[in-house]
Amino acid sequence: MYQLACDPEYNRRPVDYVVPFGSDDWLDPDLLLTAPLSQDHLTCFRRCAFVSEDGRRLARLQIGYQGGIGVRVIPRAILARACYRPADEHKRRAIDTSTLNGLRRANHGRTPDIVYHDLHDLQIVDFKSQAGQLNSYKACLRFTHARESQDVFGELAEHYPAESVAEMRAVYAKAPPQKRALRGKVPA
Repeated sequence: MYQLACDPEYNRRPVDYVVPFGSDDWLDPDLLLTAPLSQDHLTCFRRCAFVSEDGRRLARLQIGYQGGIGVRVIPRAILARACYRPADEHKRRAIDTSTLNGLRRANHGRTPDIVYHDLHDLQIVDFKSQAGQLNSYKACLRFTHARESQDVFGELAEHYPAESVAEMRAVYAKAPPQKRALRGKVPA
């Protein structure tokens, strides 16, 4: 993905920056519009929120480790040092960390300069679903820095368009109830 976007050998009009971003995420556009961009540093974000698999809880999180949440603004110049392919080719998970490690290796063992930029707790929202999650809502709670909210869609409406919030509410309303495994038994 990075190579196709940035490498002039594959793209006649290469982009200046890439932002890895999940299809189950929302991002406040002001976050990118106000981000301090430069070809000399990564722009990373630490504040985010996660919505539970059933859509009933929202946790605000502060990601404390270097590189923050996996949504980052990565400049083409830094990717070029890694031949536009910084992540381990065979990784199935932890791709964000693999990418950061690859950029570090390509930068003579030093992590590229990082500038952190945050606007508010709901600047990046990761919606959990009941199928195909690498990291569950519960697993993400280890990063929480505030109490959980049960007014998920009310809080989202403070930062995102009403139509989008209504559509997401409808997605969760249609989701089948979560199955719970009994001790020692597999649900039917």
